[in-house]
Amino acid sequence: MTVMRLIGFVISLATADELADAAATINRHLSGGGLPPRVAEVFDLEQTAAAHARVEARASGRTVIRIRQPG
Repeated sequence: MTVMRLIGFVISLATADELADAAATINRHLSGGGLPPRVAEVFDLEQTAAAHARVEARASGRTVIRIRQPG
């Protein structure tokens, strides 16, 4: 299994075709689970202030706010 990480890419000099190819490649990997996000912590909507504090503290990993559907 190959582990991949997308950190970023420069598009300032890319042509429209290169951007389309890059987008297609990234979308293919995302839909196939090849670029899973690093979720560090999940907060319920009621904990948004704590989630915001975590982001402001520049904590590593992704901060997710879960919104539950009524019912």
